[in-house]
Amino acid sequence: MAENKQYITQEQENGLVLISEDVVAAIVLQTVNEVEGFAGLSTKPGADIAEIIGKKSWGKGLKINISEAEELAIDCNVVIAYGQSVVTV
Repeated sequence: MAENKQYITQEQENGLVLISEDVVAAIVLQTVNEVEGFAGLSTKPGADIAEIIGKKSWGKGLKINISEAEELAIDCNVVIAYGQSVVTV
């Protein structure tokens, strides 16, 4: 498994709270699944192989970047259901 994951960190009285990019990805995926007209995420060829070698998010249609200033940048390659307005969705 890849060890170069990014984390959101927040200091507390008794230590640090670390939130993994995998947790953020799960929340994003659950949220976009609730949007009417959303059909799925566009995947790239080879995504299954990339997951085997430890690059879990490569090619899965979701890219999460956590900057040093603790800012999130989330890119989603969405597939819209046939007959739905892209602008509306």
